[in-house]
Amino acid sequence: MKKTITIVLAVIGIISLMIAGFALEPAALAKEGEVKKDAIEWVGQAQMSAEYPNFAVMQRICDKITAASKGRLKLTVEPPDAVCPAGEEFNAVNGSVIDFAFSNPRMWGEQFFPASELFDTRGGGMSPMEKHLWFISGGGAELAQEMIDDYNVHIIPSGAYLLLTPELFLHSNTKIDEPSDLIDLNIRAVPDGLQILNNMGANATYLPSSEVCGAMESGEIDACEFSSPWGNWDLGLQEVADYVYASGIRQSHHGFYFIVNQTLWNELPDDLKVIVQEVSEKEAIIGFDELCQLDIEALANFRDYPCAVETLSPEIEEAFIKEAKAYHDEVAETDSFYAEVLRSLRAFEAIQRYAELCE
Repeated sequence: MKKTITIVLAVIGIISLMIAGFALEPAALAKEGEVKKDAIEWVGQAQMSAEYPNFAVMQRICDKITAASKGRLKLTVEPPDAVCPAGEEFNAVNGSVIDFAFSNPRMWGEQFFPASELFDTRGGGMSPMEKHLWFISGGGAELAQEMIDDYNVHIIPSGAYLLLTPELFLHSNTKIDEPSDLIDLNIRAVPDGLQILNNMGANATYLPSSEVCGAMESGEIDACEFSSPWGNWDLGLQEVADYVYASGIRQSHHGFYFIVNQTLWNELPDDLKVIVQEVSEKEAIIGFDELCQLDIEALANFRDYPCAVETLSPEIEEAFIKEAKAYHDEVAETDSFYAEVLRSLRAFEAIQRYAELCE
């Protein structure tokens, strides 16, 4: 599996570099600070705060689009709350309050639930690169656009999925070796992992991130999930949890879509559309690799703290996958579009598994 993902990542990176190369040759870049007088200027907002490394990726996408277009299209991205309320980026793009955004589909509105969760991540689902491939070539972008067809919002198909790295399974003050160890364990979690963990016998509840460390320290909860290794280290979980269980099975990725006001997109010249798509695709892959490097560093920090960093047992992973499938099947019975997206995801997964077997 690791070999497959590594090869896929390398191929995507090489192809993206080749495709985007024409737009990023030094001779084609605008001089620093140069913006044409007749330039198209877009102002957008990111859902992620400026101190997060993801924001730097989003900012770099905007800067390189501006440079590759020789200043004909200038993009400026602002942090949350700078132009519109944080979390309201989708509605702001739809209403022409902002021109574009980097936003997670879970935040687009209750009208898209529960299918919007599948466009972000799902327990027991694909690896990050598999999900990226599904989005750009397996029908994912088309289904996502279908979901929002009644809105004046366009999803950039090739570079829309800015992936975050897999989250850690749990930080815990209790040793977890087998599925039975999760029974009655008080866990901080978020959907859909929360429901799946509860179906496995845990006592999972939601707490805001600002309360997680305090709840772990006081014993209100025994274990928690939060983010990728770099995010968990920054939160300070090394100070309140003895065990770190590594596995992407609960949440293998997380992502932000590059969305643009549809009217503005329709008015954009075709050559600029190509630049937007190709630059964002290339930078999405580079940004993911940068986060991987931060995770490697963070895991080493956890070990040195010291915390016991352990790989989650195969028995727990298998039990989690079983409960995840049952949970998603149950939700699919209540929503036809959710069921359609779930079928597409599983069909693409089957292709990936077959490719792995043929190696």
